[in-house]
Amino acid sequence: MTSWPGAVALVVALLMRIAFHVPAVPAAPSHNAALTGFRGYLAFGVFLHHSVVWYYHLHNGGWAQPPLAVYRELGLDCVNFFFMITAFLFVGKLVESRGRPVDWLRLYVGRLLRIVPLYLLVISVLLLMVGHATDWRLREPVPALFLHSGQWLAFGMAHTGEVNAFPATGMLMAFVNWTLAYEWMFYFSLPLIALAMRQLVPVGVLLLTLVALATIAWGIPNLFFPTSFVAGGLVAFLARNERSSALLRSRWVGVAALAGIAILLSGVVPHRAALAVQALVFCAIGCGNTLLGLLSNRAAVELGEMSYGIYLMHSLVLSATLLFMFGPDAARALSPSAFWSLIVAIGAGVVVLSACSYRFVELPALRLTGALSTRLRRSRGGIAEWHLLKQGKQVAE
Repeated sequence: MTSWPGAVALVVALLMRIAFHVPAVPAAPSHNAALTGFRGYLAFGVFLHHSVVWYYHLHNGGWAQPPLAVYRELGLDCVNFFFMITAFLFVGKLVESRGRPVDWLRLYVGRLLRIVPLYLLVISVLLLMVGHATDWRLREPVPALFLHSGQWLAFGMAHTGEVNAFPATGMLMAFVNWTLAYEWMFYFSLPLIALAMRQLVPVGVLLLTLVALATIAWGIPNLFFPTSFVAGGLVAFLARNERSSALLRSRWVGVAALAGIAILLSGVVPHRAALAVQALVFCAIGCGNTLLGLLSNRAAVELGEMSYGIYLMHSLVLSATLLFMFGPDAARALSPSAFWSLIVAIGAGVVVLSACSYRFVELPALRLTGALSTRLRRSRGGIAEWHLLKQGKQVAE
């Protein structure tokens, strides 16, 4: 098992992304193309990580980190960078809203429409795969089946385990849903962050988000606040300093950031120190450094637009191909070169599938954000008006 076939898979994925072009959400004036392109590489990096995990799982029987450093590091490094991007974008929104109220309703409606529709589709496919794997026979009491299925349908905000007593339920998704709990925790922490930034937050918003945080903490024990969120939030402040940003966008800083990524993937940096290297690399990318154009080319940016689909769906495609189409014995018998040829083909298929899901699931949902926010705001106003009229009628009587 060597590292270069992963680069071949990435090149094929980028070419497939150009071939299967779909319209993107119109970019805001502050849109950071480098950040979007980086997100595309990260999502595909997670796919490569899990592909190699599958190879060793088929041969050794365990689900563990691969021994080859580059594929081992792609797992944790990519997730940490994803968390930094989340914090960077949303703390940035708070920074830019100073002096005017944050539209919390639109923010949370946007997050729901961004995460939930595709997640529900993916989990529905997961449950169908579990049904197929268990021969459509009931292996646990019906109440337990509904409970365990419902935990998977809770958008990452509840503990998930076996469904219908199928031990590999989480493995079918490569357990990628674990990060969603941390994403939700961060989103619901935003009002607290706004308070820390001395911004006014409506009491109702604060109470609702505190309840949401308590619910997530109750549903998922041992939850913690990743330090990578803090790093990403701090870079959001740095990126709004024009002098610092201009310096960090320079060509030589881009070369240094590429060297930092190479060092991270080499595995020579201890995990506790890796976050510092990741933060330094992210300082450059968050400020718009394209890393010599690698992050701003059309293929990378368009891959980044549909990175959520790649992240959520790649594991289902891997498990469906290796477990159900080939079967464990046939997949185990593949030589390393044959296995990598299959992974290149699967990667291309994941890109095509993600392009379709982006076009027909994610984009339509995202475009509803404004209309749904307006409707909810009007409904809330109508309810308040009804209460006022009712109180006035009671006083008159």
